[in-house]
Amino acid sequence: MKLAIFCILSLFLSGVVFADNAKSAITSVEISPGLFFNEKNSKPFADMAKAQEYANASKLNEVTMRFHLAADQSVCGLDLPAILLGFVYDQDKALFNGQVIGATGNPGLSDRRLSLLQRVYSIPKPLIKCGSKNVFDLF
Repeated sequence: MKLAIFCILSLFLSGVVFADNAKSAITSVEISPGLFFNEKNSKPFADMAKAQEYANASKLNEVTMRFHLAADQSVCGLDLPAILLGFVYDQDKALFNGQVIGATGNPGLSDRRLSLLQRVYSIPKPLIKCGSKNVFDLF
């Protein structure tokens, strides 16, 4: 995903993950250069602010972001769980616990910009690991 890191990370901070409070659901963030998550090249962060700082300083253009999310009973009890990313610059693909839950464009095949389209990706309830860690990848 070619993106303006500052914009997307700022939008994540104001976005909704699962329910009403994204910050409480996110337990850690990892950034990996390129269009696919690579654990060897990823860098972990305790919070979004530090990840944003690193991405800006490193002038990363294409990245995969991995969010580790906590799913408590308030999340597992939702009728229609979803992730709201807000407006994202460029195209993306979203995976939840390894399963594709949405995409806007195709980051691997096109240079076409699909700028500032709001992303809302529904999460199939069987994918959510209640009381356990969940992984959301965005590239």
